[in-house]
Formats: sequence, C-alpha cells, structure tokens
Amino acid sequence: MRRNDCKIRVVLFDFDGTIVDTMDALANKASEIISKALAIDKETARKSYLSLAGRPFREQLKLLGVDEPRREQAALEFEEFKKSLVKSIKLDPLVIKRLNALRSLGLKIYLSTNTECSVIMENKDLTEVFDGVLCHDPLTGSRKGRHHLEELTKLENVELDEIVFVGDSLYDLEVYGRLGIKAIKTRGLWVPEDKSVEAIIEYCEKH
Repeated sequence: MRRNDCKIRVVLFDFDGTIVDTMDALANKASEIISKALAIDKETARKSYLSLAGRPFREQLKLLGVDEPRREQAALEFEEFKKSLVKSIKLDPLVIKRLNALRSLGLKIYLSTNTECSVIMENKDLTEVFDGVLCHDPLTGSRKGRHHLEELTKLENVELDEIVFVGDSLYDLEVYGRLGIKAIKTRGLWVPEDKSVEAIIEYCEKH
C-alpha cells in the first residue's frame, strides 16, 4: 500500500558509486589524465583522484595543482569520456527495484551529483527513472550541497529534516551532514548486501 505519512519526503542519491558502478572506469581514466598533467605515475594519480571523490573534476584538478589552460583541457577530456560512459549505462535491476520500493512509500527520488549536467543528460532512460536531476553546472556553479538544496526546496517545497541523502563518498556525506541533512553511506545500490535503502524503508515504517 502506498504511504505518504513518512517524515521523509525526498531521497537524494549520488550518481557514480551509488546508483551506477562506474568508479573503477572513472578512476582509470582520471589517473591517465592526471598522470600526464602532473607528470606523476598512474597509481599515485589514481589514489589522488579517489581521495577527492565527490567533488567536480575541475575542482579536483585545481586541488591537485593542475594549472590553466591544462586544467580546462583535462576537464574537457574527462567530460567527453564520461559522456560516452553514461550513454551506455543501464541501471541494475536491483537498483530499479530499490528505487521503486521507496517510491511506493510516496517518496520523491532525486539525483544529486557533481557530474556535469551536459554529461548526465546524455542518458534519458536513466534520468527519467528519477523525479528530478540536480547536477553540476560549471557556468552557474550549481553543485551538491547548498545549491542543490535550494533548487530542491523550490521544486518540492520540503523542509531540510524531510530530506535524506545517500552516497558513497565521505566528502558527500560531510557536505550534506553539515547542512543538517541526514546522510547515509552506501556500498552501491546494486550490491545485494547494501542496506541503505532498507534503512530508509524501515524508518518510514516506524515513523
């Protein structure tokens, strides 16, 4: 039976490493780009990329010391790779099942990702699974955290305590946690042993 009396009204999901199993492919490409830009070995570049997971790639490059114009060239190369990757993505049936379980409780399901909007919109089949997509726009600066919450509260007229964020990186959890949003760490929704969605369902059943 559909419920709409849960205190939670909206669940925000990260994209890479949460909804889709793309982190290895992204880390491999990023290590190639970063190693060339900084003249370091690929393993060191890979570890550096993963240590900054969750941030927009341009920000990662800046934090790693990649200067302009090389930084922008590197970001565009990564963006093109990610576009081709996103185009080919099919959601795991378990991910779809878990999202539908939340929706059956009357909850809205949104993406909140620092993947560029131009990239994430390459796959309409994927984005249409969600009630809305909040992404990263390098031109306006829109990104995870305060910007996405401002957009969401306008779209859904929700309070902060009615929102839950689910993500795989500590950076994301800290960003939303500091803003007063309950944040749940996931191993990836395609992982049978992961219980992040089940924890939300259990909460709704008790409250």
